[in-house]
Amino acid sequence: MTQPSDPWQSTPFPQNGDVHDIATYAGVGRVLSQWEEVEVHLSAIYTILTGKPGDVDAFREYGVGRIFTERVKIFESAVNSFFILHPNQRLEGDIHDLLRGIKRLSDKRNEVAHGIVRPIQWLRARRSDDPAGGQFVLVPSHYNKRKFTKRTLPDYAYTSVELHSLEMDLFDVRKALDEYDLALRVVLNL
Repeated sequence: MTQPSDPWQSTPFPQNGDVHDIATYAGVGRVLSQWEEVEVHLSAIYTILTGKPGDVDAFREYGVGRIFTERVKIFESAVNSFFILHPNQRLEGDIHDLLRGIKRLSDKRNEVAHGIVRPIQWLRARRSDDPAGGQFVLVPSHYNKRKFTKRTLPDYAYTSVELHSLEMDLFDVRKALDEYDLALRVVLNL
């Protein structure tokens, strides 16, 4: 089964921003859409784990959690119940590995969802080594104190390049979830 790369590696600050803010905004949109696809795949697997493959109400049971950490707890509860009734160490280990990576990606997704597109000059005023100007990056919202260092540097700055990389990580997770869904259906003869 394909495993996604480690998405939680620190991303160095980009040397240059996007020339047009639309590229940054589009990257944000693609990342957030890919994240929703991951959640749709998790909800589909949830329906299988709960013995109700494809059932609309089972999809919505997964969605009862208001935030991802609540939804993943619902999912993990279904995983635990399922493997008590259907022991399979390989599939159980695979889903736990996938969830570990997805949880890390959710942190990156949150950075994107709660970031703000700014001219790189805003960052440059905080980083003397940034030579670019007239370009755009995604940085944490100004009020989010936890996402800034003591020197007021943001914890992250993403351009369309870094956002594309995150989008591809999410796409890889989707493929891994598809493979997992298929393996689960084969074992259950669905």
